[in-house]
Amino acid sequence: MFLLAIAVVTGVSILVFSLLLNPLLSNPQQSILVASIDLAYPSLDLLLLAEAITGFLVFTTTRLKGRIGKAWFLINAAILANVFADMSFSYITLNNTYYNGHPIELLFHWGYLFFALAFFVHAREL
Repeated sequence: MFLLAIAVVTGVSILVFSLLLNPLLSNPQQSILVASIDLAYPSLDLLLLAEAITGFLVFTTTRLKGRIGKAWFLINAAILANVFADMSFSYITLNNTYYNGHPIELLFHWGYLFFALAFFVHAREL
């Protein structure tokens, strides 16, 4: 399970950094601090992605499915939605194509809804 999670995170890492480094390094007007923060979000999101994938694998393939498994599945789905929303937001803003009301904001909303549903399901199962 952990090897599969590591393989997926490694693949996504290569994809994310290959897409984000070119626009980030091609903007000479951007300060080092802003560039490092722009790179920190996707980097730290990769750690959350590793947790979400591991959580999916643990709660779908082991005996931990039980009563609490549904809530943790939804929590991992929420984390996954937020991770992809953050990574997509970073890419879109670096390419200067973001605008208010962009469809990528729906991923953030889906993530928040999954969190709310997970807490509801968890409270109901107790």
